[in-house]
Amino acid sequence: MVTWAIACWSGLCALDHKDIFPLISVEVPREPIPLLTRRLLPRRRPVPAGAGLKRQHLAIVTPTNKSRRCSAGQMVDKTPTKKPRQCSAGDTSGSGGGAAPEDRLSALPDAMLHHIMSFLRAWEVARTCVLSRRWRRLWASAPCVDLRIWRLGRHRCPPEEFAKFAYRFFLERDASAPVDTLRVLSSPGCGGGRDAYGSPISVGGKDYSDDDVDMWIHAAIKRGARVIQLVGHPEDESYSFFRCVNIVSCHLKVLMLSESWLSDRTLRQISSRCPSLEVLDLKKCFMAGREISSTSLRSLTMDECSIKEGLTVAAPNLISLRCVKPYHQAPLFQKMGSIATATIVLDDSFLRVGYEREFESIPT
Repeated sequence: MVTWAIACWSGLCALDHKDIFPLISVEVPREPIPLLTRRLLPRRRPVPAGAGLKRQHLAIVTPTNKSRRCSAGQMVDKTPTKKPRQCSAGDTSGSGGGAAPEDRLSALPDAMLHHIMSFLRAWEVARTCVLSRRWRRLWASAPCVDLRIWRLGRHRCPPEEFAKFAYRFFLERDASAPVDTLRVLSSPGCGGGRDAYGSPISVGGKDYSDDDVDMWIHAAIKRGARVIQLVGHPEDESYSFFRCVNIVSCHLKVLMLSESWLSDRTLRQISSRCPSLEVLDLKKCFMAGREISSTSLRSLTMDECSIKEGLTVAAPNLISLRCVKPYHQAPLFQKMGSIATATIVLDDSFLRVGYEREFESIPT
């Protein structure tokens, strides 16, 4: 059912979010007529046009009763005369003649439909409003907001003026509906280069900046987001700095960051202002702070992260640890009494002496 639903919605990807499209119409076939083997007796003379139908009998042979006979008038009365009925895909009323096809997908509970929507991008979720009345406002309460415009090595055809679409998507959501999960790219890519301020130039309508990303993260945190995933664009090697957003939330449980600049302020907020944080996943991040200390943390991943200064990790309830190829320095782990599994991979070529000169001009 889930695979079929995703295949149906994939066909909506070519639609523009500004347009209004009619409901899909399908043709309801007529009821099947029983297969009869008919054998007509020779008639004495043809029936004149317009004359009343005489009671000339026709022999109708059926598999169950070969001797059954009925008049021609009775046979005409039993012939279906209704024309095929046009109905919409979301019409389940059954009015207008003929039984409408059962809309089994719309009959599913909201929780299951929202789970199906979690596999779609935000603009694809918004397009489901044209399916039927049942779907008109269902997108506005979807708990997952996926704004990633890059997938499987290519852009996923987002709407024009993507930044405006994203802001409107947040504004028109149900005020009482929480944002459980937010997934977003740190930048739209540098296919058009960068301007004088270092911001990526718009390419094909993908026009947003680091400040926009910070505002979307802030909006998700205000809506009680439990999962936030910030992914770096493969065509952009710059870092996200979190200048306009504070990572402060009592609901946040999973934080996944890649290619982000984590200052000392940001690390302190993650450590002390996120009391429910259980999973911290960092990939290719620059660690400009000096300490990660959390009593709620259960899983910590640090893959190819650059460490400018001595970093200390203290997590007494940590169960799973993964630290792979840290750059410049290896972190110091303390208070790991609950650790169950740990993977630490060091590469001497990444641990260099005198690396401080390379980062003297980088602000902290």
